[in-house]
Amino acid sequence: MAGHAKFFAVYDSPFWRNNGLCGTAVSRKGPMAEIHDATPAAENQFVLFGFVGLNPAKRASMGEARITDSSLIHHRVHATHEGMANTHDSFHDQRRCNAW
Repeated sequence: MAGHAKFFAVYDSPFWRNNGLCGTAVSRKGPMAEIHDATPAAENQFVLFGFVGLNPAKRASMGEARITDSSLIHHRVHATHEGMANTHDSFHDQRRCNAW
């Protein structure tokens, strides 16, 4: 997964759990290909983590802000819950272990 972009959304409460959801989702449409509950054991913050299902060229043409804005997490979740979202594109990391 080294060449993929990772998406993190951090919240003060686990609203997905409160609604009976596990925090795991898969999409073939995207832009998010996978979403997982990545909340730490201490539960001092609640985290949804996922992989952006777009190739590096498409991600570069869209830019981080647009990817974040168009993500499934942003549209379905941020509308009713405040949180902090961040995307890390490993393709631009000099230490990555793959080439496109």
